[in-house]
Amino acid sequence: MADPARPTPARMEVAMDRIIKANIDRYKKLLETEVEPVKRAMIQRLLREERVKREERAQRKAEMPACPDGAGRSTCADVAPKA
Repeated sequence: MADPARPTPARMEVAMDRIIKANIDRYKKLLETEVEPVKRAMIQRLLREERVKREERAQRKAEMPACPDGAGRSTCADVAPKA
């Protein structure tokens, strides 16, 4: 039996998506008020990196086959029938 306290791959995927979204939102908000050029450049770089992460994750999810039992894309390997 699986340990309910242990995060599943599907839960970890959701958590990562939320973290990336929160970082993007935070960097956008920081750019609204930051005037120092060096700090702005750093925030813009971080924002670009998070957007790239989000895009890469979205592409990987789109390429994954749907699970037959609807368990979620990231757990497909766990529920695939064994030969």
